[in-house]
Amino acid sequence: TPCRLGQYELHGLIAPGGMGEVYRASHTRLKREVAVKVIRRNQQESQVFYQNFLREIETLGQLDHPNMVQAYDALEFDGYLFLVMELLEGQSLKNIASQNEVVELDHLIQIMIGVGKAVHHLHQNGFLHLDIKPSNIMLLAEGHAKLIDYGLAMPSMDAKQPDMKVFRGTPGFMPPEQESKGVVSESTDLFGTGKVFEFLLDR
Repeated sequence: TPCRLGQYELHGLIAPGGMGEVYRASHTRLKREVAVKVIRRNQQESQVFYQNFLREIETLGQLDHPNMVQAYDALEFDGYLFLVMELLEGQSLKNIASQNEVVELDHLIQIMIGVGKAVHHLHQNGFLHLDIKPSNIMLLAEGHAKLIDYGLAMPSMDAKQPDMKVFRGTPGFMPPEQESKGVVSESTDLFGTGKVFEFLLDR
């Protein structure tokens, strides 16, 4: 970066991750700043990462909630898949905790209510997040919480298949039945949400 991606001008990397990289960008015609996510360069040939990224695109494309990051566009360019999302200005709860910033209890409760609403919206529309943790919750400048990173999300009906085992997730935020048997359900997200609350209360 900087480089051009169709109608988008990429300006720089803002969030490297285990599966994807997120870049600050702008739509050249709409003059709107956005975030653009792509599979990490060293993982482009991985079919697992590719399928996970497709699921993330499809999940966000079907959902719209004020406590969830919003998808604007998805495109394929030069053989690569890209997901265009709203640009969030703020910090993850993990970063806030690591900097020992104080979050008042009343505000913390409001944050968790927002996360709970996002999880409820996911479940009502037939999806599981499966990676709820402090680094996947953004606290915006105005104090609004957004649940991000749907790279492990899947339709809840798929999780009910007898042979489905899901061991992917984050230790410490996965329920015992997932860690030991790979069993996931709506309860997996509820457990993760509760562990986030516990993590923040211990700061």
